[in-house]
Amino acid sequence: LLATGIIDGLAPVTDTTGSTATLGAATYNSGYTFNQEATAATGVTYTLPATVKGAQYCVANSIVSGTGAPDTGVLTVYPPSGSYIIVNGVRGTIGGGGTHGIASGGAAGDAGCFVANDATDWTFYKYLGIWTPN
Repeated sequence: LLATGIIDGLAPVTDTTGSTATLGAATYNSGYTFNQEATAATGVTYTLPATVKGAQYCVANSIVSGTGAPDTGVLTVYPPSGSYIIVNGVRGTIGGGGTHGIASGGAAGDAGCFVANDATDWTFYKYLGIWTPN
């Protein structure tokens, strides 16, 4: 497909109501995922999909499903097996199987994005909140 000009469309958006999810769910190469757990302080563990250059995903605490109160769960994001997360220009330890990711502080509005800049590295861009490699 070769296109010029502006291409306009809807971005994939997923609302998470469970405690774990794989970003993109093997369907999308980009998208936004919002934590809408029914209990405000419930954390969600996300796993990035296979690392393909140009893939991009964002996660954020949203609202408690059904009440509109802010969600404050810790958002934890892990790379897939054989991949890394780069935080503030520093490449972490190779991840996979729920290791060597990054976690938010668990505040309302915590948000961050991940962009695959090659076949093994995800660069993290903090949008809001305190995030710590784990």
